Amino acid sequence: METDGIHRLIPPPGLPKKSRSHSSTIHAHASLTPQPPFPRNDVPHDHPAFLPEEEREMSRRSFMKWMGAGAALMGLALPACRRVEKYLVPYNEGPEWSVPGVETAYATCLSLGGSVRPVLAACYEGRPVKLLPSLQYPEGPGLPAAVQASILDLYDPGRSRHVLFNGKQASEDEFRGAFSSWSRNLRDGGRIGILLPSSDSPLLHSMLEEIRRKNPHVRTYAYSPVPAPGGAMQAALPDGIRFRVRFARARRILALDCDFLHENPYGNTREFIAARSPEGLNYKEDNRNRTRLYAAEGRVSLTGAHADHRLPVSPARLGAFLEELDFYIRQKKSSTPAAGETRTSALSLTNREQEWLKHCAEDLCGHPGESVVLLGESRPELAPRVWQINQLLGAIGPCIQLLDAPAAPAPGTLDDFLRDVERKNVDIALLLDAGNPVLDAREGTALAAALSRMESIHLGLYEDETSQACRWHLPAAHPLESWGIERDCRGRFCYRQPVILPLYGGISTEEILSGLLSTKGHLITADSSPTHLSPVYHRARKCFERAVNPEDKTAAWTQALQRGYSEETAYASLQPQEEARQAKALASASLPDASDYGKFLQEKDMLELQFLPDYCIGDGRWKRNAWMQECPDPVTGASWAASAQVSPSTFRKLGGKDSSPARCVLHSPQGRTEVLLCPIPGVADGLIVFPLGYGGINPSAEGQEHSDGYALRNRTARYLNPVSAALPPGTTVPETRQAHATAAAEPENGPEAHPILAGYGIPLPQVSLSPLPELTEAVQSPVVQPSPFAQISAGVAAPPFTSPGADTVYQWKMAIDTSRCIGCNACLVACRAENNIPVVGRDQMAKGRALDWIRIDRYFTDTGAMTAIPVACQQCGRAPCESVCPVNATVHTTEGLNAMVYARCWGTRYCATNCPYKARRFNFFDYARASEQATHLQRNPNVTVRSRGVMEKCTYCVQMVERAKIRHKSRLMKDHPGEPSTSIRITDKELLLPDGAAQTACQLACPMGAITFGNVLDPSSAISRAKSLPRHRNLLPALGTDPGTGYLAPARNPNPAMRG
Repeated sequence: METDGIHRLIPPPGLPKKSRSHSSTIHAHASLTPQPPFPRNDVPHDHPAFLPEEEREMSRRSFMKWMGAGAALMGLALPACRRVEKYLVPYNEGPEWSVPGVETAYATCLSLGGSVRPVLAACYEGRPVKLLPSLQYPEGPGLPAAVQASILDLYDPGRSRHVLFNGKQASEDEFRGAFSSWSRNLRDGGRIGILLPSSDSPLLHSMLEEIRRKNPHVRTYAYSPVPAPGGAMQAALPDGIRFRVRFARARRILALDCDFLHENPYGNTREFIAARSPEGLNYKEDNRNRTRLYAAEGRVSLTGAHADHRLPVSPARLGAFLEELDFYIRQKKSSTPAAGETRTSALSLTNREQEWLKHCAEDLCGHPGESVVLLGESRPELAPRVWQINQLLGAIGPCIQLLDAPAAPAPGTLDDFLRDVERKNVDIALLLDAGNPVLDAREGTALAAALSRMESIHLGLYEDETSQACRWHLPAAHPLESWGIERDCRGRFCYRQPVILPLYGGISTEEILSGLLSTKGHLITADSSPTHLSPVYHRARKCFERAVNPEDKTAAWTQALQRGYSEETAYASLQPQEEARQAKALASASLPDASDYGKFLQEKDMLELQFLPDYCIGDGRWKRNAWMQECPDPVTGASWAASAQVSPSTFRKLGGKDSSPARCVLHSPQGRTEVLLCPIPGVADGLIVFPLGYGGINPSAEGQEHSDGYALRNRTARYLNPVSAALPPGTTVPETRQAHATAAAEPENGPEAHPILAGYGIPLPQVSLSPLPELTEAVQSPVVQPSPFAQISAGVAAPPFTSPGADTVYQWKMAIDTSRCIGCNACLVACRAENNIPVVGRDQMAKGRALDWIRIDRYFTDTGAMTAIPVACQQCGRAPCESVCPVNATVHTTEGLNAMVYARCWGTRYCATNCPYKARRFNFFDYARASEQATHLQRNPNVTVRSRGVMEKCTYCVQMVERAKIRHKSRLMKDHPGEPSTSIRITDKELLLPDGAAQTACQLACPMGAITFGNVLDPSSAISRAKSLPRHRNLLPALGTDPGTGYLAPARNPNPAMRG
């Protein structure tokens, strides 16, 4: 079956004959991938990547030396293609549809924080090579960078691959006996505690429910180091109720420290793009009633940086801001304004903040039923007031849809888990893919001590601090190696299908639970099953059938697996009467007192700290992923380092000079923390925004062990006394019981008291700065100036240059809408996966030797507004690089592409010198050959793997364009069966590809739909419409290079009352 130019296979009802043949094997090693091939700035000249061609062949000793392999693992062999044979037929059987080099895509899904994304895994001969967005999925275009980069974790030879007992490899018999005893303990009513990540998986919930029916003494707990996006507003709703923002109807949005453009579980991103773009989603409309976006936040987020109006408000002042906003809106809505009503907040707003708030509130009130206020996760206690404001604005119903979602039994927290372990209420503890709580939890030290004293089992992709604290460690299966069912933010079932057998013997959480439930207590995985089919498959199918109840179960299951998700399981909307009742209940809910938050910051020389997941490595789950480490931070521009945001004035107060980032050390009695401190315009004064996710065990990135944001968060947290904090405001309390803030210390009441957070802060003298070496591509200073398009007027566009002999059917061009681009790095990762771009490592990045074919330039204003401009090869019609190449390695094709002939290139670098856009990259060393051999399986066979000494650059993914043309021609040939190809006559009109049939990797991946690519000779194409818009610009137009890539200038929608 072929859909959208991609072969999609559906599982056949029968089971093919078993075959375990493999085409080849490679040796697997223990270092993490792709490890930078040099550990220091001093180039090791004896490294294989730097040797002459005739001396470059690696011996076993040199490979061991440079790739850091463990001697104990040298005997292991990794199958090159471990297919799930029921669904991926081994190509040595030679089926008709298995063509070497032809891409076959399988629908599956991956979890991203608190949300799930259906994806297509593109495979070549059984090897997953890249992840593509599911084009049928209705929730938005593209695919986030982290989801795409997870393909690299699949092949990471640094993954755990052995069952460990007390840190040593356990035999198969030892593990089999131990697992049987755990299962027997479950059946006999033993006290078992299961710690899991927060999940809405219906399959997981059904298995846990079955376990609780067998043994009521089993307790389940959920843990996540950071709140899920949207979790603050969701927590204020009753159980069984979910919410969804209708961005298509929202014409005014106020984001309160809410970065919904980065991770959007709130609603449909495609709807937001269509409502905010001046020309609509596909540049076909005249959108006069555009969405206006306001943002009030302390940091510079991707959402705030692209808002129409932005106000710096630190987390400590957000409560006062929201209280004032609530008061002003109530005054506007009330027919009899309450005179003399006061607010309880101790922090007053400045005149500028008051004026900004007034104009924003008037605009919100001026659009009843079309305005919505969204809250981030930094101040969850403010969510009830946000819901009341939304009710006042009439947002609930028109703009915010309430959904009827089945409520699963609420799991315990990590505090509950630790308390039960310490009180001997749990005899066996299973930590199943629950992250690394020993490193990142506030109770990490106590948890490690408790786990070491009991029967504890840890399941994870890597060995980490938590696995070291547990008695048993089990290697986890990658999501692309396991069966499962997840649920997206809308309630759809998303099906996780394995596209390859476990490469390193991994076990999934569902397989562990299935083994515990089995009557014989045997753990059966895809590897140990005689049919190589995990028993979780049958449970997943039963879960689907119970939820959907189709007439033809086999056909419906097949169709669901092919599509990757089920629309039938989406949450239903509440009835209008029930929705009105819930809105009324939210409006009358009591408001918690949040006035004490941040009071301690009024002390002299105190800086507020805000801790957020890093934009590249998240909460730490991708810190071993070299693709994500090498991506520049979307705001600070730093890579391979933890980078913190600070305002320029606070930066100078700390001793910083100019706008250059500095090395920052935060001291405390419990330890020191290092970070790259970057002055960013628009950050609130007196605030340092610190990234989470770094620190801990991470051999793939040296020097990050002192950047542990979780440890700093635990040391700088201030808590209120729960007894006094619970009293009504104004109540007199004896001095010995007065509310007070304690630094990083738990109150004497113990963990059951659940201390109330008062904020995070550090005294100014405990922060010191020191200058950095020369700034390079790994560390960049923010560019505070208008974007290049601000000085370019629209004018009259000159006719495009047409080279002699140009093709009359195809001329490929690209347009990038800077109103949509948020600089999220999705295009960088997609380009890396598609074009086999190697990782160069931090040291080579520091020398300016990055190899990414796309560079994202960032231009800031003083208020924190940012314009992100992706710059790749501009495919110039009059290319300055072509005329200076002495070997004609860079040539202009008849279809308008500036192509590279790698076999001709001598590496003179004349072309790079002559390129005004600096979009060409020189391959200094043979990074590809020196990388881990396991990662070679990820490489795209349709793209040349370049050797050292050649120039690299973007070619508009010419291999994808040519593949689309070949498929289109093959379809035309089917209309003439039996005729020889030489006798078939096809007109230019028939030969013309349909618009959208040829897409580049970056275009497919962009979550904001900012990239448009196509044939400009097709007048009905989207690229023709984009190129004809008045806001279309070229970079450096005065040079007359006639670039094929153009840009749509930013088109914000400012409030006329707030201009200037």
